[in-house]
Amino acid sequence: MEHRERWPVRVQCRVRRVHQSGYYRWLARGENGSRGEPPNRVLEAQIGALLQESKSRYGSPRWCRELRWRGVVVKRARVARLMREAGWQATGQRRFKATTNSQHHYPVAPNLLARHCSAAGGHQVSSAP
Repeated sequence: MEHRERWPVRVQCRVRRVHQSGYYRWLARGENGSRGEPPNRVLEAQIGALLQESKSRYGSPRWCRELRWRGVVVKRARVARLMREAGWQATGQRRFKATTNSQHHYPVAPNLLARHCSAAGGHQVSSAP
């Protein structure tokens, strides 16, 4: 609490309607309020490094698995929240879309030039075989 020098913890807890034991438990848990998990700033740095490695291809589920594999205790919702707060978003890789169908049964225009493309002038093609 900010005013420990001026007011006893007991009085501050009473004013804020908090149990003293709850305050001391909160104090013992550390920066991000949970035991065993790294602080948010450390986790943000790790996620940022992973995003740069992968060119931002993956989202929170995959990063959660990756961080767990590296030995970091973390939940997917926390990773998603940190990514959202930092403005990081996964950019999916575009899928290949075939635009040409060579196996169609439509009529094909005849090849009038038959690969003889010598031009005598502008907008003219000679018909020499």
